[in-house]
Amino acid sequence: MGYALISDHCTSRRRTAPVSKVRPYRQFRTVPTLFFWSGEEVNNSQFSKPNSMQPFQYQFIDPAKTVSFTGYRPEKIRISDPDNKNLFTRMQTDLLDTVHELAERGDHTFLSGMAEGFDLMAARAVLLAKNQYPSLELICVIPFPQQSRFFADYWKREFDSIKKDSDYQIIISDQYGRWIYHRRNDFLFANCSVMVCYYDGQRGGTHYTLETACKHNREIINLCKTPKADKALTNLKKYHK
Repeated sequence: MGYALISDHCTSRRRTAPVSKVRPYRQFRTVPTLFFWSGEEVNNSQFSKPNSMQPFQYQFIDPAKTVSFTGYRPEKIRISDPDNKNLFTRMQTDLLDTVHELAERGDHTFLSGMAEGFDLMAARAVLLAKNQYPSLELICVIPFPQQSRFFADYWKREFDSIKKDSDYQIIISDQYGRWIYHRRNDFLFANCSVMVCYYDGQRGGTHYTLETACKHNREIINLCKTPKADKALTNLKKYHK
């Protein structure tokens, strides 16, 4: 399988950045972009699910030091805790704290699926954490180039800004297909050892991704703190143990 190489902030807590792998921030640059599939390869794989995750693993990503994010879009986030008026503010703070904690223990690469809501909030938290940990890398895993076409204006601006400031972009396909979001989610879990999520049992892409992660014994950190969320994740782990 080949690929083609193409040429709100919240305040973080003061912490000491590791001295290894520190590099200056590249303010004006072209973000390296990799196409995971293209052309005929996409058409041949549209409706087939691989028997293993080997085809989704990228050689320049070290899964042992990589974290992926999966969570809901804004409307599902609101459903999860409708009485919490500060839900999104709290979530951004929790994300930033979690990224700091993971960086402290040595995780240095973060993958975001770049969907509205949790994915983009998580990606923003990584960029904020780079102020304290310059060696962190953010990789945007984009299912297809027009992903943000129907985003709300705020999320579209976040998408464009985060993409510009990321370290790499991986585009799963050069065209849309109804299979493409599952392919993106497979890539996220296949290239990490930790999944940070926002999950309370609602069905959809997050449920699919965590279900697969449980089957393959990934560490899961759930930032949804409701009793319903605890029960849903516990049941998911038991079922796929």
